[in-house]
Amino acid sequence: MTKRTFLITGASKGIGRALSDRLARSGHHVVGLAHHGGDFPGDLVAVDLAKRDETAAVLDELTGRDAAFITGQTLFVYGGASIGKAPL
Repeated sequence: MTKRTFLITGASKGIGRALSDRLARSGHHVVGLAHHGGDFPGDLVAVDLAKRDETAAVLDELTGRDAAFITGQTLFVYGGASIGKAPL
């Protein structure tokens, strides 16, 4: 099996968390982006994706730190995060 890197948004709960758990159990490297931290089966970065500057800074930091982002290793992205307003 080829170890791949997956970038998962909304990684701390729901489908994003389930996918992260499954990928990590299969031996892949998982980088999760989420509002809240906690126990995670890979590298979890706390970020509010609704804030463009914050998101850009996190992605810049990841590309500088994580060899998978800069060596051409396969990177898969799953967008599980949602942005919305709560009803009043």
